[in-house]
Amino acid sequence: MKDPTRPADKPVLVTDEEGNALPEEGISGGAGVGQNNQTGFPSVKLSAIVVTEPVKYAIINNEVVYEGQSWRNVLLSQVKPYSIIIKLNDLEKEITISKTDFITESNYEN
Repeated sequence: MKDPTRPADKPVLVTDEEGNALPEEGISGGAGVGQNNQTGFPSVKLSAIVVTEPVKYAIINNEVVYEGQSWRNVLLSQVKPYSIIIKLNDLEKEITISKTDFITESNYEN
């Protein structure tokens, strides 16, 4: 569906949360499926991080990806409480979750 507020025949630069340029068609699918052409990393929309014992995983582009699991063409190398590290060959990229409201597990005694 064409954006009715977009000027006719004018290119639009679409970026991810980190400011990396994305192809417009990568966003239209709703999941940020484009690739960063400079490095080959896929576009990542980090929605949630879960760090519990013994499981660590992240919700990336609406998919559950566990620490150590391959996703698209990268490896989810590490899941931290507020960020993840993905690897592509010898390159690493750290992605921080953009939300400022965090839910943490606490022990409550009655």
